[in-house]
Amino acid sequence: MKKLTLSPRAVSRRPLGSERGVILLLACFSMPMLVGMLGLGIDLSVMYSIKAKLQMACDGAAVAALRALSLAQDTASQGAMANSIAQQWFKANFAGSYLGATANTVPTVTVNDSTSIRTVTVAANTLSPTYFMKYWGRPATPVGAVSQTSRRDVAITMVLDRSGSMASGNYNGLTACDVMRQAAKQFTGMFQQGRDTIGLVTFAETVQVAQSPTTNFQTALGYTNSSGTSTGAIDTIGCNGGTNTSSAISIGWNELYKLQLPGALNIIVLFTDGTPTAATFNFQNAMLNSSGCKDGGGTAISAGGNMALNPANWIGPEANVGSSVSLGLNSFFGAITGPVAAIYGNGTGMNGISPFFSPVLGTYLEGQLKNPAGCNFGAWDPTNDIAFIPDQDYWNNASTGYRTGMSTTAGNHIQLNAPNMGNVVFNLGDNAASFARTSHIYTNGVTMPPTVVNAIGLGGTGGVDFTFLQRVANDPNGDPTVPYPDYPLYNHSQPKGMFLYVPDATQLQTAFIKMASQILRISR
Repeated sequence: MKKLTLSPRAVSRRPLGSERGVILLLACFSMPMLVGMLGLGIDLSVMYSIKAKLQMACDGAAVAALRALSLAQDTASQGAMANSIAQQWFKANFAGSYLGATANTVPTVTVNDSTSIRTVTVAANTLSPTYFMKYWGRPATPVGAVSQTSRRDVAITMVLDRSGSMASGNYNGLTACDVMRQAAKQFTGMFQQGRDTIGLVTFAETVQVAQSPTTNFQTALGYTNSSGTSTGAIDTIGCNGGTNTSSAISIGWNELYKLQLPGALNIIVLFTDGTPTAATFNFQNAMLNSSGCKDGGGTAISAGGNMALNPANWIGPEANVGSSVSLGLNSFFGAITGPVAAIYGNGTGMNGISPFFSPVLGTYLEGQLKNPAGCNFGAWDPTNDIAFIPDQDYWNNASTGYRTGMSTTAGNHIQLNAPNMGNVVFNLGDNAASFARTSHIYTNGVTMPPTVVNAIGLGGTGGVDFTFLQRVANDPNGDPTVPYPDYPLYNHSQPKGMFLYVPDATQLQTAFIKMASQILRISR
């Protein structure tokens, strides 16, 4: 059978006339849809661009308004200030005709106060123009944006070094102490009076509660910001004496504990220009049998007196309160009862012993009592009366810690000598900060969250120890511009703080502002 095949030539001659113009016809029918899709894409792009710009303006206005709350002295004025700043910020970031936007509403600013939380909400609306969709009866599209930002109230104790080295330096005619006062006032000027709570503790070899934490802190402490300046307790700080860092941290934390504000963010801001040189102890059980010191009944230890059973009052003649000093309502620590004193030792020599607290009008000021009854302290030599360095300071911080190698007595106590004291004061400060960074129970049974401890170290006067301050702040990084000789151990179970090293006092104000900004950031 003959096979039938078609040649390519025959196939190529098939008629195509019936399909001519189909593509053109389809294109004509599809054109409205294609134009509509293109127009919708363009209009949506414009709308989303306007929406993004509007949202950015609201976000910036909300943040600016939240920060502006610190620029007035009462909550009502703070709300008005926040509204004014938000309006200015919004107008600066969203022009009325951006990409043809019209009918812009004035942004509404709402400040909402609740327990320990303050929230600012900014909302605004506009109309996005349409270039193609208007032919389908939609000349404009409503666009809105809402931004909300909030932060916890903060409770801060500023713990400021007023030791003698702070009185040195010459910074445009000012001492380091002068610059510290200015910087501290700029710090208080960045927080919200009436909502936040700030107090002031200063320290040399003794500690002063210059101002218990208060919501009226700008009035009580003084402040400086763009709205003005005022004087207060900060301006009265005078600098002289040693550096009792551990007691300052413990007293600073106790002032926060007494507030009993579980919803607030508790912060200690420690500033120092040197290393610890003093610590406070209760010597009830550390007196030598041969000591001439007399107990509370007037009997010398060498004659059978007993400080544990009949403690002497070493608090100072100015106290005039009998045998104890109260630390205030809700204090974590009990009343101070003698014999309580601060040993001063800088690692090279034993410089003597002095009393710790003397209360005046509810605050604690330095007193001088170099010679308690029968003691040999007038010769600046406590080793004739004190057998050993107590295992804990008055605030129950351990004398042992990361600095080791100290000699001990036959009873396994730390020997009282200058090298040992030079290590003990570091351990006590480190342990005091660690104690503050753990949770505790208020007197009302509510849990106090861990306290964040921040530190600023000033060089050029006393000389700071980087490792010690990084440990105090629990900061694994510290200031990255400074090479650290000994990288500290970071405690992951406790809150991380910030350590800033300042080479000289000319940069101190910047450091305090940076510290305040960091606190405001973590409170959000």
